[in-house]
Amino acid sequence: AVVSTQSTGFFVFIFQLTLSIFLHTMMKSILFSSLLLLVLFVSLALSYKTYYEYKFVRVNVNTSSQRSFIEGQNLDVWSHDGNVVLGNNDILVEDQQLAALLEKGIKYEVLSENVGEIIEEERRRISNRAPLPKTRTHTTTSASPFFDEYHPADEVFDYLQQLAASYPHLVTYNATIGSTVQGRNIPLVVITSPTAVPKKRIVVQGTQHAREWVSTTTAVFIAENLVTLYNSDQNVTNLLDRTEFYFIPILNVDGYIFTWTNTRLWRKNRRLNSDGSYGVDLNRNWLGENWCEYGASKTPSSDTYCGTHYFR
Repeated sequence: AVVSTQSTGFFVFIFQLTLSIFLHTMMKSILFSSLLLLVLFVSLALSYKTYYEYKFVRVNVNTSSQRSFIEGQNLDVWSHDGNVVLGNNDILVEDQQLAALLEKGIKYEVLSENVGEIIEEERRRISNRAPLPKTRTHTTTSASPFFDEYHPADEVFDYLQQLAASYPHLVTYNATIGSTVQGRNIPLVVITSPTAVPKKRIVVQGTQHAREWVSTTTAVFIAENLVTLYNSDQNVTNLLDRTEFYFIPILNVDGYIFTWTNTRLWRKNRRLNSDGSYGVDLNRNWLGENWCEYGASKTPSSDTYCGTHYFR
């Protein structure tokens, strides 16, 4: 009986010790996991540019010297295809830059007092939307939930694959026509009717400038209408019978993803430049007779940087 009691006590001691070690280890694991999640959330919050210190203004440029001054400030010009002209120019500026404009006698009108609030409202709206269906259930563009809100790149590409699966006689989905500088695929959809006649080709591109999300939505909207209206709208039917459409809704995939994860108003791609800055303005990188001579910059940090060489 004495041996039995001692053995029982010993096993109880071992059990309690093991349980204590297990609970201690679990608590450390939980605390470590919680710390990792906290660091992740803080990192994401800090990495996303808020733009709370930015205003959107309409600047009146009266002289060539004023125009040269604004061009030299490397400001984000949204009007006139990014060029500064005499007259009104719509510009995104930091609060601290407004004083410099006034010192030069440049008058401005504030169109948006706090750009950051607009961006934050957009983020809240997108985060609160219902998820897209995994399969296509609608047959008209007006019934599609896709056009109720903007979407990240993976949802855009999934939607295009759904379109191709639902209309295989009209739509061909190509997972990639090439890779970005960061190695991402650039998907393409081809839309045409099965008529075996010589056809003209039209290329529709969206989001050369990463922040212009509406161009992606517009490209998908056109594609969707061409498909859903075929055979019910004679003009669309005739068009697809004579034309092949090539849709690239997100040409600048790297930049587009960056606007979702880091900087909403990022414009260029994500190429690492020689000075450590990032990005080439893809819309300034096409071959032309006067490449990079007007409306573009040879300064890598500029939003209109044309690159070291034109695309070929």
